[in-house]
Amino acid sequence: NPRDYPSPLSTFRAYHAPENADAVVLTADGLASSRIRLAVMDDFDGAVWRVGTAEDPTASGSFERLPFRLTPTVEGASTDVSVTIGTYDGVWLPGTGYLGAVDFGGDRAAALSDSLYYNANAGTSAVTAGLESGDTYTVEAVGSPEVTIDEIAGLVPSSAPALPADGPDALLDVIDRYSTTGDDPGENLSAVLAGIVSTGYISHGVGADEPTSPSGHGLDRLSRLLSDSPMVGDGEQYASLAALAARRLGFPSRVVMG
Repeated sequence: NPRDYPSPLSTFRAYHAPENADAVVLTADGLASSRIRLAVMDDFDGAVWRVGTAEDPTASGSFERLPFRLTPTVEGASTDVSVTIGTYDGVWLPGTGYLGAVDFGGDRAAALSDSLYYNANAGTSAVTAGLESGDTYTVEAVGSPEVTIDEIAGLVPSSAPALPADGPDALLDVIDRYSTTGDDPGENLSAVLAGIVSTGYISHGVGADEPTSPSGHGLDRLSRLLSDSPMVGDGEQYASLAALAARRLGFPSRVVMG
């Protein structure tokens, strides 16, 4: 049950703390891009993004024991990436997308293999034995496509119903401010995201010379982000804001931590 573990997004700020900022979290060889994903979250309760509930087989929380090999659920080029764990510890398996196979090495290979679970809808893997420094593995996976803000303008919501459109009240003002005058949801979402990017500033709030930027990504924190002039936050807040903006405009959305 993924709800037995803390939200992956709630750990975002810890990686930027002074005592952790220079640590080698993990090393990866063979990457086709610079992106590593830990977990995908599509359930938001107003306070925190979480991996979905196990009761919904179409969401991010329904995990199954992973056989040695499976067919990835998306099309694309397959890559083999070798990972060595450094300071990272947790149950979420760092990877690059939708799994084909995982091969663990070292003394803990059997324990990790026996505790490997996978959600094919979200491309999220978990090892309930927990990863530790020195663990190694090779993952064969197909990466998910990377879509730019400009390319979002050409998208339309699917026929599937969107998840509940929770969001701070000020989000509606932001959508009205940056949306185009037309009714095209893709163009509106692209314009809103571009507006947020162009007016928001980045601060992790952990250095002596960094502006104040509280952690958290719930409605209270996002309301403060939207009311500050200029907006100041980091990936924890902006990812949450972008996902909620998408939902307001009719697009199902999720947050990827990595």
